[in-house]
Amino acid sequence: MSLYNERAQPGQHIEITFSDGWLCRFKARWGLRTFKSYGESGDANNDAVQIALPGLRQRLANFSEKDIFNADECGVNYNMAPERTVALQRLEGRKK
Repeated sequence: MSLYNERAQPGQHIEITFSDGWLCRFKARWGLRTFKSYGESGDANNDAVQIALPGLRQRLANFSEKDIFNADECGVNYNMAPERTVALQRLEGRKK
């Protein structure tokens, strides 16, 4: 980053780009591979869910069933996890 600091003027933005060959060599050097995520095994802490469930049920008792919805099924996916990732080993899946 020192080259970046030497060339950038205060308030100026310099775009840094890397070639595909550079990325391939970097991944090979560090043993990084591309993995596809499957399932949702790493998504929820089951113990925390069991502790919070009674309180949630109590709060939802004040609402009718038609006013309760699951945001996952409503298309609210602005923060959706990627299908593929670069890592040293396969990771647990996440909820999409």
